[in-house]
Amino acid sequence: MFVCGIVGCINLGSVYPIQKLIIKRMTNILHYRGPDDSGCFFEMEDGRIEEDNDNIDKNDGAKIPIKVALGHRLLSVVDSSILGHQPMPNKQKTAWIVLDGEIYNYKDLKEETEIYEFNLYPRAIISIYEKYGEAFVEKLDGMFALALWDRKHEKLILARDPIGKKPLYYAEINKCFIFASELKSLLLHPLIQKNIDTHSLRKYLFYGYIPAPHSIFSSVKKLSAGHFLVFDKNGVKIKEYWRPKFSSVKISENEAISNFKSLLLKAITKRLISNVPIGVFLSGGIDSSIISFFASKLVPGIKTFSIGFTVKEYDELKFARKVAKLIGSDHYDEILSPDKMLEVIPKLPDILDEPMADISIVPTYFLSWITKKRVTVALGGDGGDELFAGYPTYFGHRVFEYYEKIPSFFRKKIAKIVDLLPTKLGYYTFDYKAKRFITGDNFLPWIRHYIWSSCFQHNEIDELLIDRSKINLFEDIEIYLEKCNSLDLIEKMLFLDMKLSAPEAALVKVDRASMAHSLEVREPFLDKALMEFINSLPIRYKLHGITGKYLLKRAMKGILSNEILHRKKQGFSVPISKWIRKELKCLINERLCKSEVEKDGIFNYNFIEKIKDEHFSLKKDNWKSIWTLLIFQQWYKKYYS
Repeated sequence: MFVCGIVGCINLGSVYPIQKLIIKRMTNILHYRGPDDSGCFFEMEDGRIEEDNDNIDKNDGAKIPIKVALGHRLLSVVDSSILGHQPMPNKQKTAWIVLDGEIYNYKDLKEETEIYEFNLYPRAIISIYEKYGEAFVEKLDGMFALALWDRKHEKLILARDPIGKKPLYYAEINKCFIFASELKSLLLHPLIQKNIDTHSLRKYLFYGYIPAPHSIFSSVKKLSAGHFLVFDKNGVKIKEYWRPKFSSVKISENEAISNFKSLLLKAITKRLISNVPIGVFLSGGIDSSIISFFASKLVPGIKTFSIGFTVKEYDELKFARKVAKLIGSDHYDEILSPDKMLEVIPKLPDILDEPMADISIVPTYFLSWITKKRVTVALGGDGGDELFAGYPTYFGHRVFEYYEKIPSFFRKKIAKIVDLLPTKLGYYTFDYKAKRFITGDNFLPWIRHYIWSSCFQHNEIDELLIDRSKINLFEDIEIYLEKCNSLDLIEKMLFLDMKLSAPEAALVKVDRASMAHSLEVREPFLDKALMEFINSLPIRYKLHGITGKYLLKRAMKGILSNEILHRKKQGFSVPISKWIRKELKCLINERLCKSEVEKDGIFNYNFIEKIKDEHFSLKKDNWKSIWTLLIFQQWYKKYYS
C-alpha cells in the first residue's frame, strides 16, 4: 500500500511552461512523506512521454514544451518492490495516477478489473475510472488523496477520501493547474504568490484552523473532504460525492452493539494489513483503549505506545499502562517535558505549512516519534468523539436548553458572577468552562457550538487585527448546515464537526505529526461503513441525557474497567496554561514583543499585551489566544523573514 506525497502541474494553454527541475524539487521536498521511492512523469506537447528523468539539466527551464507533470514519493508499508512505483499508468499508457493513501477494498477492485498483481492496484483504480467515469471515486474505500490524468480526454481528476484523512492543495493560475500534498511543495512553484488571505486569517483566529476550500494564501485552495475536482480546457469543476447522512433507524441496543463491534472489527482487520511492523496509539482514553483491545485480539502482543507528562492532572500513563496490561500488549511510553516541547515549537511551521492552533499536535508529534522507533504503521483512535458525541460541547447544548429558560435579567447577573470566579490554571477547569459557557448566550446553537471552542471571540478579533475589513465569520458553519439532512440539534453539531474540525484540525494534526516521522497512522473509527452505520443510529445511542459515547460504553461494559469507561474526558493535551507562565514565557515574550508585532503590521500590540498580562497575572486563562498567536508568529517568521 502506498502512503506518499504527490505533486503535479498541468498546462492547458498557459504561457508559463512547466519546468522539470521545479517538479523534481516539489516532489523531493516531500521526502519524509515517502522516503522509500520517488518518481516523475512528463507528457510533452507533442504526446511524447518521459519517466523518471533524474539527470535533469538545470538549464532545461522554460524551453521544454511539457503539457503534464506528475511527481510521487513513496512510503511503502506492504511491498517496496518496483511494481509499486508511481506515477503508474494503465497498460495502454492513456491514463496515469499518483496515489497517497490506502485503498482497503483493493481486493474487490482486483476482482472487478482483473488486475491481480497486488502492487498494481493504483492501475486498478484507473480501470474503475474507465468503467464508471467520475463516479469511480464512490467505489473507493480508504484514506486517500489522488490525481488521475486522462490523456485521451485531456482531463485531470483530483479526489480526497470522505473524511479528509489525506491532504491536497491546489492552485489554478492563468490556465496552469498546480497541486501538491502540502503547501511547502506548492510554494516552490514560481506562479504561487505568498499573499495572506485576510479572510482566512480571521477564520484562523476564530477556529484555530482555516476551513476548506480556503488556505492561508489567497492563491491556493484546499480540496474539501469527500469531494473530487476536474480540470480540463473548460476550467475547474468541483463536486461533492460523500457527506454524513443521518437516518435514525429502529434498532435495539443489543443489536446496535453487536453490529458496531462487528463493523469495528472489520475496520481494524483491514487496517492491520502490512508487512512492516504495526502498533497502536494508546492514551488510556476510551477510544484508543477500544482500538487497542480489538487489535490485540487480532494480533496478540501488539505494540502499544503512550506519552505522559510531569504535571499529574494531564498525565494518563497510569490508565494506558492498565489497559496495556489487560490486553497483554508490548507497551512503550515516555514522558514529555517542557524542555522537549520547547524543542518542537520552532519545527511547527515546517510541519504544518499553514497556521493550525490545535495544541495536541505537540504530544502527537512526540508520540509519533517514539512510535516510529519500533513500527512504521500505527492505528489511531480519532473519530470517536465526532461520531459518538464525546466532546463536552455536545452535552453543553443540553445544559444550555435549561439555562436559556432563565429570564435574561437573571442570566446577566449569573454572567457577572461567573466573570468574578478566580482563575485556576489546569485542564478545562470549572471557571474556564463556566466563562466559556456564558459566552454562548444570545447565539444560535450552531454558532454557540464553535464560540465555546474558539481561540478568540469574534469581537476580540476586531480589536486584535489592524485590518478592519468585515466578513461573515460564520459562513462556513451556515454553508455546511444547509447540507445536513437532520433536524436534530446534536446531529447538526456532529455533522458540522465531521465537515469542519475533524478534517481541518484533528486529521491535519495526525497527518502532519506522523508524516514528519514517516509514520503512517490509520483510523478505524473513520471507516466509511462504520461511520455510515453510526450515523444511522438514534441520537440516544450517542448522547444519552448528558452522557456522551453511550453505545461505546455499553459495548465495552465488563471488558474495560469502569475507571477507563467513565472517567472524566482528558483529551490529548499538554499543561499549556502553566507552561505559558513559566517555561514558555521567554519564547512568548520574544515572539510577541512590541517590535516584532509592530514590524509585521498585522496585529494591534496593545491588545496582545493585554491578553499576555491577564494570563501572567492570573486574571484570565488566555492560553488559547496566546498559543494561537504564537503559532501564527512562528509561521510568519518562517515564511516572511
